[in-house]
Amino acid sequence: MMAAVMRTVSGTVTGILVLLSIAARSAHADEPGDRWMKIAPNFTPPAQYAGKLGDYRSPLLFNDGTPVKTPQNWQRRRREILDHWHKVMGPWPELIERPKVEQVESKRRENFTQHKVRVEIAKGQAADGYLLVPDGQGPFPAIFVPFYEPETSTGQND
Repeated sequence: MMAAVMRTVSGTVTGILVLLSIAARSAHADEPGDRWMKIAPNFTPPAQYAGKLGDYRSPLLFNDGTPVKTPQNWQRRRREILDHWHKVMGPWPELIERPKVEQVESKRRENFTQHKVRVEIAKGQAADGYLLVPDGQGPFPAIFVPFYEPETSTGQND
C-alpha cells in the first residue's frame, strides 16, 4: 500500500512538497474553544499597525500609470508584473515532472501510520516531510502543509 501511495504522491505532485495529513486529536489536546482563545489575539494587528495599510501602488495600474479596465488589460498587466519579478528574481526553476520521493522511516501513531519522507523540491535539493496515512480504506484527502519545520505541522512538537 505504501508503494502505491508514494507512486500517487510522486506521480501527481510536481515540484512541490506535499504532505498527506489527517488531523488526529491528541489525548492531551485542549478543547477546540480553548485552542481558539489562545490564538485569537494573533488575528488582529497590533494597535500601532491597525488601519495603516501603507502607501502601496495598486496592482491594477500599468507601469505607465494607465488603469486596468478589462480582462484583456489584466492579461497585459499580469505580463508586466511577471516580467518585473523575473527580472528581479530570475526565472522560475524548471518544473520537476516526477519528483523523487524517498521513504526515510515509518512508525505507528494513534489511528494512523506516519511515514517520514524526503521529497525532491528542486534539482539537487530535497526536503523532509511526513505522509500520514489513516487506518482504513482510502482514498483519503490530501492537505498541503507549507511549513519550514514539518514536525510541528504533524503534531510532534508543542
